[in-house]
Amino acid sequence: MKKVIIVTGVSSGLGKSVAEMLVKDGHRVYGTSRKDLTMTGVTVVKTDICSNESVTRMVESVMAAEGRVDVLVNNAGMGIAGSVEDCSMPEIEMQLNTNFLGSVRACKAVIPIMRRQNSGLIINVGSLASIFNLPFQAAYSASKCAIDGFSNALRMEVKPWGIRVTVVSPGDFKTGFTANRIITPDSQLPGNVYRNQFHATLGVYEKDETNGANPLKMAKLVSKLVASNNPGWSYMVGKTEQKIFLLIKKILPTRIFMPMMGMYYKVGSKPM
Repeated sequence: MKKVIIVTGVSSGLGKSVAEMLVKDGHRVYGTSRKDLTMTGVTVVKTDICSNESVTRMVESVMAAEGRVDVLVNNAGMGIAGSVEDCSMPEIEMQLNTNFLGSVRACKAVIPIMRRQNSGLIINVGSLASIFNLPFQAAYSASKCAIDGFSNALRMEVKPWGIRVTVVSPGDFKTGFTANRIITPDSQLPGNVYRNQFHATLGVYEKDETNGANPLKMAKLVSKLVASNNPGWSYMVGKTEQKIFLLIKKILPTRIFMPMMGMYYKVGSKPM
């Protein structure tokens, strides 16, 4: 069945791959981007996910063209890296406003439509960072933890109207996310007490992401969820070793697992 689908953040990476896959599946796909963009088969609506008015206008334009919204894929997001001490409050607010509140805005815009239709699917893109909370990416981790909690509560609220809510949590993928990550300026300053640890940890992130999974893997999962009559509550998608690491976290006590995390990301001891 052909569906009307909104995918936020389609300019690159996971969003682009997801939108292209859904077009191949025969759906009517509308994508959002902050910049002017042309994509084959995707109607791109210039949208600022951090603006209530912009998100509302985007959904209204889809309704004017199609008269319905069947699926929302909340993918738009960004990353800021730096110690909590070095990140400014405007940076932290921007991180949460984009990753979390951007998804909330889109949900609020489509839920009344889906409720009147008595059907709909909301796919919120979380992250393994909500499970493996990442040093020097605390605000990013918090934004993805918020996605999980929000989705779990929303799922119960809208179930009576046939609206399904699921969370897809990607691990490391080879996308433009790495190059587009914002580094807090203070983290670069000579003499910064976190500087050496931060750069060592950042190196681990960049290596893992550069060798990450193909975005097509994410696109195929979303395609299956859109086609499913009964999608599950949550899914993890990424490389096999990250799935194994998730299993280890479930087995080991926190007092053992967290030091392992610290060793992997090269933090946990006071810098010399």
